[in-house]
Amino acid sequence: MLGLYVLAALRTLSALASPYELKDGEGLVANLLKDFAGNALSTRDPATGNIPYTLRTGRTFLLNVPADYVHGKEHPLISRFHGVRGSSEKQQKVTELSDPSLRIAWKPFLNTGAPYENTIVDNIAYVHDTINTICSTYTNDHTRLYASGKFNSGGFASLLVCRPDTSALFAAYVPVHPAL
Repeated sequence: MLGLYVLAALRTLSALASPYELKDGEGLVANLLKDFAGNALSTRDPATGNIPYTLRTGRTFLLNVPADYVHGKEHPLISRFHGVRGSSEKQQKVTELSDPSLRIAWKPFLNTGAPYENTIVDNIAYVHDTINTICSTYTNDHTRLYASGKFNSGGFASLLVCRPDTSALFAAYVPVHPAL
C-alpha cells in the first residue's frame, strides 16, 4: 500500500487552549474535503524522496514520497506529529513510517508543548494548509487520511478527534501515550 508520510512543523499546541469558532459544523468538513478533492493536479510527475516544504505562513513540513509513487493513483496520507525538541528527520527514523512498504508520508512536529503555548500560531489551520498543499500536488485518497502522535503530539491528535471541524477529516487517529 502506498501512503503519503508527512513530517510537519507544528510549533505549539496553542489550539488546545485557544477558542475556535465553527461557522457551519459538518459543512466545514465537507467544504474542506471538497477543496482537497478539487485541487487541480499537475500532469507532470511530482518529486519523490524527502521533500521539504515551506508554507506561505513560513511554517514547514517534510514530505516523504517513495521512488515508485504512481501519479494519478490514489494514495493514503499519514500525518505523524512529534513533540518537544523533536525534528522531522528524527521522527522519520524513530517511526520508520517512510519504510518502502508505507511509501508516502507527512511528519508534522511540535517543538513546544502545552506549558509553553504560543497562542499566536494556529495549528489547526496549519494542518489544513499542509494537507491542502500536499493534495494539490500528489494524488491522495481523501478517505484514507490518518493522524498520529506521541506524548504532546498525541494530545494534539486527540484534539483533532474531538473537534467538529477535523474529526471527520481523518479516517483514523493514533494517539500514543497522549498528554491530555
